[in-house]
Amino acid sequence: MKLKFFLFCSALFVLLGCGQSMQDSQTIALANIDKEAAVIGVSVSNTNENAEFASAFQGYAKQYPETKFIISDAQDNQQVQMNGIDDMISSGTKALIINLVDTTQAAAVIQKAKAANLPVIFFNRSPNPEVLRSYDKAYFIDGDPVQAGVLQGLDVLSKWKVNPQWDKNKDGKIQFAMLTGAKDNPSTKARTKWSVSTIQSYPELATPVQQIFLDSGVSNTNVANLLVSRWLELPESDEIEVILSNDDSMAVGALMALKSRNLSLPVFGIDATLQGLGLVKSGDLAGTVYNNVHEQALTSIRVAKNLIGQRQPMVGMDYRIEYQTILVPYQLVTEQMLAQAKPISLTQVTQNTNKGSGTPLTMAVVGKIGGIPWFNAMEQGVLQQAKELGVDAFMVNPKDTNPQSQIKIIEDLIARNVSVIGVVPNDAPALETVFKKAREKGITVITHESPKSVNIDTNFEMISTQSFGNSYGSLVEKTTGCKGKYAVYVGDLTTPAHNQWADATIDYLKKACPNMTQAGARLGVAESAIESEKATAKLIHEYPDLTAVMSFGSQGPIGAAQAAKSNNMAGKLVIVGLFSATQGKELVHEGVITGGYIWSPLDAGKVFVQLGKMIRNGDNVNNQDFIPILGEVKHDGKIIYANTPLSLDKSMVDALSQMGL
Repeated sequence: MKLKFFLFCSALFVLLGCGQSMQDSQTIALANIDKEAAVIGVSVSNTNENAEFASAFQGYAKQYPETKFIISDAQDNQQVQMNGIDDMISSGTKALIINLVDTTQAAAVIQKAKAANLPVIFFNRSPNPEVLRSYDKAYFIDGDPVQAGVLQGLDVLSKWKVNPQWDKNKDGKIQFAMLTGAKDNPSTKARTKWSVSTIQSYPELATPVQQIFLDSGVSNTNVANLLVSRWLELPESDEIEVILSNDDSMAVGALMALKSRNLSLPVFGIDATLQGLGLVKSGDLAGTVYNNVHEQALTSIRVAKNLIGQRQPMVGMDYRIEYQTILVPYQLVTEQMLAQAKPISLTQVTQNTNKGSGTPLTMAVVGKIGGIPWFNAMEQGVLQQAKELGVDAFMVNPKDTNPQSQIKIIEDLIARNVSVIGVVPNDAPALETVFKKAREKGITVITHESPKSVNIDTNFEMISTQSFGNSYGSLVEKTTGCKGKYAVYVGDLTTPAHNQWADATIDYLKKACPNMTQAGARLGVAESAIESEKATAKLIHEYPDLTAVMSFGSQGPIGAAQAAKSNNMAGKLVIVGLFSATQGKELVHEGVITGGYIWSPLDAGKVFVQLGKMIRNGDNVNNQDFIPILGEVKHDGKIIYANTPLSLDKSMVDALSQMGL
């Protein structure tokens, strides 16, 4: 392992300190590139939040007046950004540099660039890699996440060595807890892996480690605060000696949780934001790593100029490029950076954040379970709509479907006095008491997929139960010819919407296919691919006339498909249900999953935030005929019904996957 690390560090040395002759040739090439005339359109999601990027473009234009920039502030509005891009293209720009408002709209941006035959360079916010690779003139500029992790690990090691008091139990190991970014994000995986690997394996400084906790704080200060607060309630928290965070925003949340309990632990972040540097200077944050956004902006300009000149994108530069993603090095924070930073105390940060005061609104959404694509997409919707409406919103998902796990999270949110709590219940009756407690404290409660919930302000459904049941029943009728038996899976036998959809589908089949019967009992396995696979394999052997599996839970079709493949039933067993298009598209194209209907979990996440904002503004959402995102709706008391089905068939599944669903 040490040899492997030596080779990596040698590569890092080459990346950061090339030989003089290479430096000279790169300098000459860059000088020529920088002086070339060009017109470049730049769209920044919000110039206030990305001031360093905006100033880099302005500074470059001042130094090299041959380069003309058309700079557009999208004001955190995707439509404003699209209109600005249209204006840039019509004004004769030769390349586009885009900081996306909404990363799911990268395909639409690429379509505009492709139609005009323009290079497009994305920075700071990553488009879907498949979308990026769909156009050979599209690139993404990012910091090198592997290097970020390595440098964080080195920062920890150097400071651990000079702070022996950090080793609380004197066992020579670093007992750590880790806050990661979004689970499916490649940068998250790289930062996490290489931070810990560096601590364990770096030559001469290597120190054994023991992981106490690891959770995804999705790069959100509020979520990190909540997670660390929950850690600190457990006896294992006494063992934590260091907290590592994939970024500064979550590191701040960890510091807040510690401060609320009068505890102090070394916390390390990444990115060296102004807030992060200020907290390092004041002594609250143990360390951070510099994400050179200024250099990323310069790189995006130079890549754009190379592509305009019909050259390879990296002429004049020597950064790593992987699958059209160009990686700019991180740096350790220097004394000069700290000298220029303005100290910020944790007390100031806590006061400025103003948690739960209602100004700004603080909203939390609780999903059924974490780590699956459906709720990952819902989380993206929550974050996107929060940015759109200027509110503070985040999502927390339990590790299992036990209703007590949701209750514990909601209790924590009540204690933090958030403004709005949204929930997709696993067991609606079990949550009534805690819902009532929240509303008694003035907290708005919104549910989804739970039409029988009582102690709520509203519940929304993306499609009516009857329509959903009829759609699935009709699909089974057509694909089985009303022959054989069918199995029924739900997420849990107490999950309200899943069981109502199953009931509606069965009612349809009883009328349309009276000779079809159910194989065995309804099974609560559809939120676990493993359990669904086991259940399907067992049913295949027990019921030779099994012709269909109907799953009302996003992992059921995935597991059933694996069982069908393993038991020579692929294409013979009809498998229908709702599932993530990205997760199930290959199985659909192979003919193993027949199809199904879903709604957009990303839109459902947006609806939580939209309804929360409307209710807190005094709007009665339970009597309006039109609600943004949902469109035209119908009402049944506190239940809002929309009609937004999406077909999961071969003609649509790839498009839905590209949308991030």
